[in-house]
Amino acid sequence: MPSCDPGPGPACLPTKTFRSYLPRCHRTYSCVHCRAHLAKHDELISKSFQGSHGRAYLFNSVVNVGCGPAEQRLLLTGLH
Repeated sequence: MPSCDPGPGPACLPTKTFRSYLPRCHRTYSCVHCRAHLAKHDELISKSFQGSHGRAYLFNSVVNVGCGPAEQRLLLTGLH
């Protein structure tokens, strides 16, 4: 289940306030901690994506997150 709680040191951080609300007529993914809307179901690429902290969902685009400075990490598929 998606979460806007990024854990230690990720590149994307949750925003302080919700800026976007996705239409109720669409299936949406939201944060398990604060219920902020994150993405429409149509934006889902993979539920079996592996993030740096374990299982993750990969989306084409998301809302209500901000990006911090870019950083390189060694993941299962190499340096990204």
